[in-house]
Amino acid sequence: TACICNQGYSGVNGGACAPCPSGTFKATRGSSSCVLCPSHSDSLSARNDISDCTCNPGFSGPNGGTCTQCITGKYKVSAGNANCESCLANSDSPVGSLAVTACKCNPGSSGADGGSCIQCVVGTYKQERGNA
Repeated sequence: TACICNQGYSGVNGGACAPCPSGTFKATRGSSSCVLCPSHSDSLSARNDISDCTCNPGFSGPNGGTCTQCITGKYKVSAGNANCESCLANSDSPVGSLAVTACKCNPGSSGADGGSCIQCVVGTYKQERGNA
């Protein structure tokens, strides 16, 4: 009998087997093709299970499952199944934010992007978002 490709590898039975590229997996042995990870997730090369697909930064969800974009006011720096983190008080971030610095102070508050935002003192006001 001919040799067949292991899980995580693809090729013609009896021929050379190549690792599944990043962003794919293959859970079965044989000549079947590698399968794309679910939307907004990625994997290392030569992965053999859908759970090896982890949500991209800015998205959250279970490994191998549906990845949902972080909502306004939240961010996620790294890949994986961790939850999106909330911006500090008096700040907000756009949908799908990838870094704490995406959290910008709301109008009426002042501070560095990603840092603490202090509300303006009585008699003053800041109209723009961010550290302006």
